[in-house]
Amino acid sequence: MTSPNTEREIRRRRRYAPSFKAKSVAACLQGDTSIAQVALQHGLNTNLVQT
Repeated sequence: MTSPNTEREIRRRRRYAPSFKAKSVAACLQGDTSIAQVALQHGLNTNLVQT
């Protein structure tokens, strides 16, 4: 719980470039690694990459 006198850090939603998204999807579709592994390699949470 925060008190009224403390400042809270505001988290901003990340935005990914279309080229980054295409690269991530292409890596998933190759089939030689799992989707979770591809997500981790690209610095993403595994819940963000779905089939």
